[in-house]
Amino acid sequence: MVYSGESAILAATMLDRLCLRRQTVRGGVVTEELVYDGLPCALSRSAHTASPAPMAMGIPLAESRYRMSLFMPAGTVTRLGDRVEIARDGQIFRGSASDSVGYCSHSVCVVDVRQAEEAGCERD
Repeated sequence: MVYSGESAILAATMLDRLCLRRQTVRGGVVTEELVYDGLPCALSRSAHTASPAPMAMGIPLAESRYRMSLFMPAGTVTRLGDRVEIARDGQIFRGSASDSVGYCSHSVCVVDVRQAEEAGCERD
């Protein structure tokens, strides 16, 4: 059964862009492979259940981490630990992905967001 109507509706919401890199180890050497670059997606706060909180008192710039759902086109595969960057309206969200779950109309994974910044900012 083809769910073209549902696929079209979901595709219309995929205004964000995904860059995904996967690390592999072969013969003791770690390499990183670009798997997706500019893939349409939709980052959703539906999995965001609580506000990030500082890790400890006295830390002026504590790292915050929170989880968000990432909706992608059908057939998109992510693996646990894949490194992701999602571009959205002048912001870049960086983190790591869970294994994806595939449906006829789309794929979805959870992203552990570790950094959000305005596009054009330098990375450390």
